[in-house]
Amino acid sequence: MQAAEAWLTARECPKLMLMVRHENAATKAFYAALGYQAQAVETLGRRL
Repeated sequence: MQAAEAWLTARECPKLMLMVRHENAATKAFYAALGYQAQAVETLGRRL
C-alpha cells in the first residue's frame, strides 16, 4: 500500500478511495489498521 500511495501522491492524486463490501470485516480491519476511515458516501449501481 505504501508503494501505491507514493505512486498516487507523485501524480498529485489527492485522495484514495476503496470499495469494500459491508460484511467484509477482515478487509475493513486491514485498511483501518493502515489509517483508512469510513467515509459518508454511498455507491449507486445497477446490474445490466
